[in-house]
Amino acid sequence: MKSPGVIYRKYRQLRRKLLYDTIQEAKRCSHSNCVYGKVVEVTTNGVTHKIPICLYSKNLDTCSNPLECNAFINKNIKEKVEEKLLNELKDPNIRANKYPELNLLDWVLDKTLEEAKKEPNLIVKVAVYLIGLLENLIKITEKDQKVLMDK
Repeated sequence: MKSPGVIYRKYRQLRRKLLYDTIQEAKRCSHSNCVYGKVVEVTTNGVTHKIPICLYSKNLDTCSNPLECNAFINKNIKEKVEEKLLNELKDPNIRANKYPELNLLDWVLDKTLEEAKKEPNLIVKVAVYLIGLLENLIKITEKDQKVLMDK
């Protein structure tokens, strides 16, 4: 079993990766990230199609390639994206459905993260116990040596 410190490091690493991926997706030049982009659903013959439309000009134009569009303005700001992700991570329902790995690591820790950082791992506890045993053994042998010297 891994120590709480190792699990906490993995937890932090996963959170950083989620934040990085979310920011990169928000920076990406795509129709959904454009201020002027809108998706319209059109139904023909019982089949629904989603068509991206650019609302920059007065004429309705389809947005075929946002990379080449001169009107592209990214609507996502880094701070807002970070805030949105952190709010999602605070909500247990969204977190369980959208980020199960992070939820699992939090469950494994089974404590607040601050306690996990402060608590020593099993190896440290065993070392402290062994040092205590050695100190008691030394005290016992010192008494025996004094008894032998007196004789």
